[in-house]
Amino acid sequence: MTLPARTEEVVPGLHRIDLGYVNAYLLDSGDGPVLVDTGFPGDELAILGALAELAVAPSAVRAIVVTHADPDSAGSAPALREATGAPIHVHPSDAPFVPFDADDDLRPGGAAPALPGVTVLGAPGHSSGQVVLRWNRHDGVLIAADAATNIAGLAPPEPCEDPVAAARTFGRLHRLAVEVAVFAHGAPLVGGAGDALRRQALAERQASRSLIALPVRSTPPS
Repeated sequence: MTLPARTEEVVPGLHRIDLGYVNAYLLDSGDGPVLVDTGFPGDELAILGALAELAVAPSAVRAIVVTHADPDSAGSAPALREATGAPIHVHPSDAPFVPFDADDDLRPGGAAPALPGVTVLGAPGHSSGQVVLRWNRHDGVLIAADAATNIAGLAPPEPCEDPVAAARTFGRLHRLAVEVAVFAHGAPLVGGAGDALRRQALAERQASRSLIALPVRSTPPS
């Protein structure tokens, strides 16, 4: 028997679905609930159990947003589509790398499907088609996907398809002016998330400059 995933209300309208290694989210910005990411293949039963504990019928789910093509983000999407009838949305750059056909595209700069007040933003680096979501409630809420992690403190993701682009994306997240941030991996930040992201972006830049400034030996050490 599969136990339901543990759920946590981050802010009103946003629930974290804790799948252990990775998080999925249930977001309702006023037009019905939307699943954001789906865990690994086989996690669908834990997610459906979490929905039941939140008194959300599978048929009430309006859409499934897959933020990027990793197996721990997209894995249960086909099974959840079958269980809920909800369409799957994926960025076209990542769509070729998921083992199913998406129903619609996620276009950066546009509105998220069935989520009034939520904007889709490109966040390349971890994958070329990764997106994050920004909700304009609660002084700004960021669903960061794998653009940042918060396991033992804020950090850029590892590994990455393009580490330079990932570092650039991480360094710009604080510009989204958010107070709350949630992540695919790690705990939510509730209150001061933008400031925390800005401080860590600065620390990452300083660390990178320090590495560049290290002297290069002309001969091997004896």
